[in-house]
Amino acid sequence: MVLRSWMLILLVDDDSFFRSILKRLLQREGFQVLEAEDGGEAYQIILEIGASVNLLLTDMNMPRMDGVELAQLATAAHPKLAVLLMTGEAYLPENSPGVLGILKKPFLPPDLVQAIRQLIPVAEN
Repeated sequence: MVLRSWMLILLVDDDSFFRSILKRLLQREGFQVLEAEDGGEAYQIILEIGASVNLLLTDMNMPRMDGVELAQLATAAHPKLAVLLMTGEAYLPENSPGVLGILKKPFLPPDLVQAIRQLIPVAEN
């Protein structure tokens, strides 16, 4: 099932190889994808076009600005922005403002797609 092609995902991860794999996977599922290599770059994109972004898919640990701080700043600027956090850490942040879901690395492609599908109703509002 191909998902709505209007949905724009901002994908943030400092690992360029991992980010490129996720981008191709998401595009095959019918999503439009913008990329950023760290929280600082992603936050600039949010400030410029944040109202157009439906989902922020971000790694938790990155240089300059981590995913939790990015989620807080991004949702402060755009409260309806849905955020899905990815992490390979054993520590999972609890009750982080703006974070609607946490996906534990490593994950399989179907896990990512399912997590995004669960957030689609939130991202549509």
